[in-house]
Amino acid sequence: MFAVHFLVHGAEIGEPGIFVSFEETQKELEKNFASLGIDLKALEEEKKFLVDYVYLERSEIEETGEFDLEGLFVRLKYAVDQIGAKRIVLDTVEALFSGLPNEFILRAELRRLFNWLKSEGLTAIITGERGKNTLTRYGLEEYVADCVILLDSNVVDKVATRNLRIIKYRGSSHGSNEYPFLISK
Repeated sequence: MFAVHFLVHGAEIGEPGIFVSFEETQKELEKNFASLGIDLKALEEEKKFLVDYVYLERSEIEETGEFDLEGLFVRLKYAVDQIGAKRIVLDTVEALFSGLPNEFILRAELRRLFNWLKSEGLTAIITGERGKNTLTRYGLEEYVADCVILLDSNVVDKVATRNLRIIKYRGSSHGSNEYPFLISK
């Protein structure tokens, strides 16, 4: 939800955005956005928003040669140019790199992805799943990112509270406490 509101707010202030999903289809996203009161089709018709579902099925991928994200960069550049995007969400980075056994290639391509997003002037949110003993599954993303925000949920006495904690914000002093938050209109 956090990432969706980031994009919708951008659309409202004249900064079109792209939601790139590696897990949910266009129809699933339309349904999810509608549950938040967001008319995704209307935003797309106004060229304020674009959804790109990138279908990845590891069992259908045949490895030949070196792995890189060049094809993704071409696809993203096309989407950015279509609507003049200023914001982008990539959901989730784990799906993009699932099954890639070589950590050196993973690290290099992740760094390339972050550099490409910066070179395009995009403000990006890249979602990731928590690892067992790391912030993210691979434990690499937080080193490349300029800002890392941890969203969590705690239940105390049957009451759920969502919390936000800024782990890293390069070039900025920031509070490192956990802050409760509510996403609403």
